[in-house]
Amino acid sequence: MKRATYVFLLILIFLIPKSTFAQPSGITNIAISPNGKLLAKAVCGKKLTLWNLKQDRLTLNKTLPLSCDCSGIPLAFSPDSRTLAVSIVRYGKIQLWDVKSGKAKRTLKGYGAWPDSFVFSPNGLLVAGAMGSGEIFLWNTQTGKLQYAINMWSDHDQDYSGIQTLAFLNNKNIIAGFSGGNVRIWDIATGKRLKNFSIKTNGRSWMSIDAKAKTLVSRGDHIYSLVRVWDIQTDKLRHSIPLYGLNAKGIISPNGAKLITWEWKMLKEWDVRTGKLLHRWNLKPTRSIEVFQFLPNGKQFVTSEGIDHLKFWNVY
Repeated sequence: MKRATYVFLLILIFLIPKSTFAQPSGITNIAISPNGKLLAKAVCGKKLTLWNLKQDRLTLNKTLPLSCDCSGIPLAFSPDSRTLAVSIVRYGKIQLWDVKSGKAKRTLKGYGAWPDSFVFSPNGLLVAGAMGSGEIFLWNTQTGKLQYAINMWSDHDQDYSGIQTLAFLNNKNIIAGFSGGNVRIWDIATGKRLKNFSIKTNGRSWMSIDAKAKTLVSRGDHIYSLVRVWDIQTDKLRHSIPLYGLNAKGIISPNGAKLITWEWKMLKEWDVRTGKLLHRWNLKPTRSIEVFQFLPNGKQFVTSEGIDHLKFWNVY
């Protein structure tokens, strides 16, 4: 019996395409500068590139030993568009890069886990990292030193799920949405939790917050889960949008007016205020969109296609 099982496994290994076992090699994340001029792109295990969107030219093509895990490579621009935060996991470094010179100018210190995402405070003095451990670390961008850590494990109302979205409400408060369905707001100076509310997701979810941190959209992982639109200030549900599919994803525009969703073979544009479907784009059945991002003007968004290709779309 054991011999037959062994032979079966060997046959299976030779029959299954090698790509099935290969690590992902495509675009794992993109970031667009607040001034809309630069696009940073991280390709799994290969390189970090910086593209000037206004002049349509490559300004930085850096080969780095980037991470290849499913969480992607976190990237974020500072509010003045001069600094890029990037995590170089194989080197064990979180660095701040000067976009003009293309060189690392500061290494962040004092962390014990790798971040899933970065976000800068409005004044650019802090950069926050959402850690896979459920913690939020805040660094001083001028010194690179860890200024504060918000520890989920010491919270009386613990949430052991991962952080799905992270944003600064202002220079004093930060908000995080967890895949388990909780949304929390803290005072940065004291680490005190100011607010906690549930967005009632059906299982693990994705979330997206607009640039002004006024609106949050979320969806559970059930095939028939609805996209729910929340008012962050009042914690109230505004309305729901129908979106079907197990792997459906979405992102809200910077001004909170539009929502772009992706489900199998289709991109859709929604009016966030009314929940009305505005436009749809039919895609090829084989096309899978892993990364998509709005441009700061809210009039365009960009999606990843294939291993190392981006496509720009106009909203209606």
